[in-house]
Amino acid sequence: MPEFYSTQDVADRLGVSIFTIRRYIHAGKLEAIKLDGGYRVSRTALDAFLSLRATPAADPPADASADAASTDARGAAEPPRHRTAAAPQSQPASVAHD
Repeated sequence: MPEFYSTQDVADRLGVSIFTIRRYIHAGKLEAIKLDGGYRVSRTALDAFLSLRATPAADPPADASADAASTDARGAAEPPRHRTAAAPQSQPASVAHD
């Protein structure tokens, strides 16, 4: 027999509120079974839900020298350098005419 979780169990496992789980169910993002006491989510449905939302692992940089350029001699990351705008040149004061 398949294993089922309550919406509270699913919320606890995912670290979200029970209202978020209910929104997922109502939006059709998470498959659930409606029983008298509320919704039940099968382990298979939860696994499918999570696998659809999994993010792929980041690829390492293609050029290792680009990564080395952003570290100093100790290997610590250097802070990003920001360009500063040139100070505006002061304009001569207008001469009042009589």
